[in-house]
Amino acid sequence: MEPQKSFDELLKEGTELFDAKKYDEALAVFLSAVQLNGNSPVAFYDVGITNSYLGNYSEAEKWYEKAVQASEHYPDAYNSWGVALENQGEYARAIEKYKKALEQDSQYVFAYSNLARLLLDKLDKPDEAVRVCEEALKKLTDEKDKVKFHVQMGHALRKKGLDREAAEHYDAAVAVDEAHLSVYQDWGAELMRKPGKLEEAVGKYQRLIAAAKDKAQKAEAYKKLGDACREEGYYDEAIKAYESALAENAEDTEPLLLLGHCYNNLRNYPQAETYYNQFIEKNKDKQDDWNLATAYGQLGWVFYYRNEYDKALENFALAEEKYKPYGWGYMGSARAGQDRGEYDLALADIQKAVELRPDAYNFRIEFGYQYEFIGEYEKALEQYRLAADNLPDVPAPFFRLGYVLNILKRYDDAIAEYERAQTKKPDTVLDFDPLFATHNIADLLNLQGRYRQAKRKWRETYERYLAAEPIAARQRYPDIYQYAGAISWEFFQMFDEKEKTFKCELLFKQGLTYDPEHIGLLLALLEFYMEIRKLLEYGGAKQNSRNKWLAQVIAILETGDDSTLVRKSIDVNWQGMQVFQTLIRILDKRLETVETQKLNTKIKAQYHLNRAKAYLAIERHADAKKDAEKAVACDDRYAEAYSTLGVVCMRLEDYKSAMQNFRLAIENDTDNLAYLSNLAEAYLKAEMLDEARKQYETVLKISPFHLDSIIGLAETFAALGDVPKEGKRFEDAEEMYTQAIECYTRALSLADSDDASKVLKPQEVAAIRYARGYARVMLFESQTHRDERILRDARRDFESIPPTDKNYQKAKRSAKKITEKLRPFSPSNLEQRAGGWVIMIAFIAFLVGQFMFFLGQPVRVPPGYRLTEAGVDALQAAGVPDELLLGIEALVAERFDSQKDLLDTVSALFGDAMTLDTHRTVVANIEPVPASMDYQQVDVGFYALFTFGPLIFFVAGAYLQQISRLKFAGIEIEKSSVDQISTSGSLGVSK
Repeated sequence: MEPQKSFDELLKEGTELFDAKKYDEALAVFLSAVQLNGNSPVAFYDVGITNSYLGNYSEAEKWYEKAVQASEHYPDAYNSWGVALENQGEYARAIEKYKKALEQDSQYVFAYSNLARLLLDKLDKPDEAVRVCEEALKKLTDEKDKVKFHVQMGHALRKKGLDREAAEHYDAAVAVDEAHLSVYQDWGAELMRKPGKLEEAVGKYQRLIAAAKDKAQKAEAYKKLGDACREEGYYDEAIKAYESALAENAEDTEPLLLLGHCYNNLRNYPQAETYYNQFIEKNKDKQDDWNLATAYGQLGWVFYYRNEYDKALENFALAEEKYKPYGWGYMGSARAGQDRGEYDLALADIQKAVELRPDAYNFRIEFGYQYEFIGEYEKALEQYRLAADNLPDVPAPFFRLGYVLNILKRYDDAIAEYERAQTKKPDTVLDFDPLFATHNIADLLNLQGRYRQAKRKWRETYERYLAAEPIAARQRYPDIYQYAGAISWEFFQMFDEKEKTFKCELLFKQGLTYDPEHIGLLLALLEFYMEIRKLLEYGGAKQNSRNKWLAQVIAILETGDDSTLVRKSIDVNWQGMQVFQTLIRILDKRLETVETQKLNTKIKAQYHLNRAKAYLAIERHADAKKDAEKAVACDDRYAEAYSTLGVVCMRLEDYKSAMQNFRLAIENDTDNLAYLSNLAEAYLKAEMLDEARKQYETVLKISPFHLDSIIGLAETFAALGDVPKEGKRFEDAEEMYTQAIECYTRALSLADSDDASKVLKPQEVAAIRYARGYARVMLFESQTHRDERILRDARRDFESIPPTDKNYQKAKRSAKKITEKLRPFSPSNLEQRAGGWVIMIAFIAFLVGQFMFFLGQPVRVPPGYRLTEAGVDALQAAGVPDELLLGIEALVAERFDSQKDLLDTVSALFGDAMTLDTHRTVVANIEPVPASMDYQQVDVGFYALFTFGPLIFFVAGAYLQQISRLKFAGIEIEKSSVDQISTSGSLGVSK
C-alpha cells in the first residue's frame, strides 16, 4: 500500500497534470489536497482555475470566493474570478473583480490587461480602455510589462480614429520587443479591406519590411504584403510584392506559385503558365506536397480556360498524384468531362473528390452542378443542401439552391434561398454570390409580373453593382459590367451627361477592357448600338415628350442640323458593325474549338444562338435563321433558342413556323411571359384572331401590366372589329373597336408607370397612337349615331406622329381627310347632317306624342361592362371577407361604362385589402354588356296618332344615315400595326 501523499506533494502533482492539460485528473488531485488542508487559499485557487479551464465557470467562482476569504491578499484569485465572470457575460461584475485585484496590487499586469481588453473588445469603450492603459503605463516599472499596454493603447486609439497617436504607441512597443511587429501586419490587413486605403495599408507592411534583419526575413515580409493584397484582389500590387520577395530570396520558390495565382486570376494565362512551370520545375521531385499539387492543379485550369483539354486533364491527374487527399484535380477533371459531354466520367471524378474530402463544400457544389447540368435537379438539390449544412455561413450553396428551385418553378422557395444567400458573408472579397442572389430575386419578381417590386430590386441591384465595381476592376471581372450595364439599359436608361452617352455603354466598354472576347458584353454592346442608331434615325423628342428619358436623350443627341444627326447615326452604325465583326470572328473561332475538342452540344448550341442574335441585331434574318436552327438542333430543350428562331421567322413573315417555335419555347419554359406574348403575336399576324385574343388574355390574367400583351390585345380587337365591319355588322364592330381604343389608351397611360413591364420606345408610342387613331375612325364609321368628338380625337392621334416615323405620311393624309370630313359644308357632312335633321324632327314629333300622352321617354343604354356572378363566387373561394362580398354582390346588377370604372369601384370598396390576386380575379370575371334601348310605357291611343306619321320620316332619315355610313368608308384610313415581338432573353445570373 502506497504511503499517503502530503499536501505539498499533491499540489505539485496537480500542477504537473494541469500543465500537461490533463485538467480532469488535475482537478481530482487538487480536491484531494483540499481534503488534507481545508483552509488553504492556494488549494482553493487551484481547484477554481482548473474548473475554469474545464468551462465550469460558476463552479470556479465558488472556489475563487473561498480563496479570497482565506487570504487577505490574493490578486490572482480576483483576476481569475473576473475572467470566469467575463466568460459568463457578467461584464460589470468582472470589471469589479479586476479592479479589486488592482487595489491589492497596483502593478498587477494581468488585471490591467484583462480590464482594458474587456472595455475595448466587449463593451466598445475605447475612452475607458485608454484610461486603464495610461494608468498601467504610469504604474508599471518594467519596460517589458509596458509593451502589452502600448499595444492595447494603440488598438484603443485606432478605434477612436487617432491613427497617428496609435502608431506612436505601436512604435514604442516594437522598440522594446520586435515580436509585436505583427500589429502592423494586422493593421495593414484591416486597412486593405477598406476602400481607398491601399497606400496606407502598404505603408504598414513596409514597417515589417524595414524591420527585417536579413534577406530571408525581408522576403517573408514581402510575401505577407503580397498575400494581403491578393486576398483583397489587389493583384498588381501583390505581383510587385511577390517579385520583391523573389529578389530578396531566390531560394524560396513559393512566390513563383503565388505569382501564378495572381496572373491566373487576372486571366493572363501565358504568364500564369510560365510561373506555375517554374515552380513545378524547382519542386517536381517532392512528394506529398500541397503546394506542388496546387501548382499542377492550377496549371490544369489554365489549360482548361484555353480549351486545351488534354493538357488540362494531364495536369489535374498529376495534382492528385502529388498530394493525397487533394481533390481539386478531380474537380477540374469533372468540369473538363462535362464540357466534353462525358457526363458519367465527370460524375465519377467529382464523386472521388467528395469521398476524399466530404466536408469541402466546393466539391459538394460542383457535384450538384454536374447533376444540375444533366437535368437531375433533385440530386443537385441534395448536394447543395449538404454543402449548406457543412458551411452554413457561405452564400454559394444557397445561391445554387435558389437557381435550381427557379428552374423547377418553385419561385417562392427560390426567392427564400436567394435571400439567405444575399445575407451570408462571402468567402472572400471577390465572392459576388450575395450580389448575384439579389440580382436573381429581381429577375424572378420581373418574371412573375411584379414589375413595381422588381424595379425597386433592380435599382438596389444596380447600386450594389456600382459599389462592387472597384473590386471587379481589381479582379478584372467583366461579368459585373455586363450585368450592371444590362440593368441600366433595360430598366432605367441612365445617361452620363459628361460623356454624352448612356451609362450602359461606358460599363460595357469598361468590361471589355478586362476581357476583349467576352461574348455577353460584345452582344450587349452590339444590340445597344443598333437601338441607338434607330433612336437617332427616328428623332422626335418633342413629339414623344411622354417618354421623359427618351425625350431627354434624343434632345441631347440631336445637337446640330439634320446632317449632324445623320453623321451620328452613321457613326453609331459603324461602331456597331465593328463590334459585330469582332463578335462573329470570336464565335467562329470558338465553334471551331468546339469541333476540334469535341465539346458537348450545349456549348455548341449557345455559340450558335449568340451568333443568331448577332445577325438578328443587324437584321440579317436569313443568316440568323440558319444559326438559330443549328442551336435547336444541338439542344432540343433550349427554350431561348426556339424563341429566337420564332422571332426570326416572324421577321421573315413565316408565321406558321414562328408559331411552332414559340410553342416549343413555351413547352421548355412554361412561365415565360415573353414567349406567351410572342405566340399571341404570331396568331395575330397569321389572322388567327380568336387564338390571339385567348393567348393575350391568358398573359394578362397572369400579369395585368404586361405592355406587349395589352398592345397586342388592342391590335386583336381592332382586327376583330374589321371583320364584322366588312360584313356590315356594325354593332359587333363598334364593340371591338371600343375595346381596342381602351387597350391602346391603357398602354399609353402605363408607359410612364413603374407598374408597366417595360418603357415604350418613341417608335412604339407613335405606332400605338396611329393605331388608336385608326380604331377611332373605324368606331365612328360603325356608329349609328356618330359622335364627331371621336373623329377629333383620332385627328389628334394622327397629328402626334412625328415626321421621322414610318407612318407619318399615312397619318398626315388621314388627318387631312378627317379635317375635310369635319368641315360643316362638306358634301359628306351635309349628307350626313341632312339625314340627322330628318331623324331629329321625326324623333322630336315622336317624343312629343309620347310625353303628352304616355308621360314617358325612350332610354338608350350604350355598351358597358359588368361583374359576373361567377366573379363573386371566385372571390368568395379566394377568402374575401363576407362584409366585402356584400358590397361586391351589389355590384353584379350594376353596369359600368368601362372596365376602368368597374375596377376603380372595386378598388375603392376593398381599399388597402386590394391585392394583385384579387385584381386578377376581378379582371378575369368582367363581361361586356351590349348596347340596348329601353322604353317607358305609353298610352295606346296617342301612340297610334303620334307614331305612324313620324315613323315614315324616321325611316327615311335612317336610310340617309346608311348611305352616309357607306360613303364615308371612302376616306380609306390605312391600317398599321405595332410590332410586339420580344427578342430579349432572361436577365438572370446563372453563374
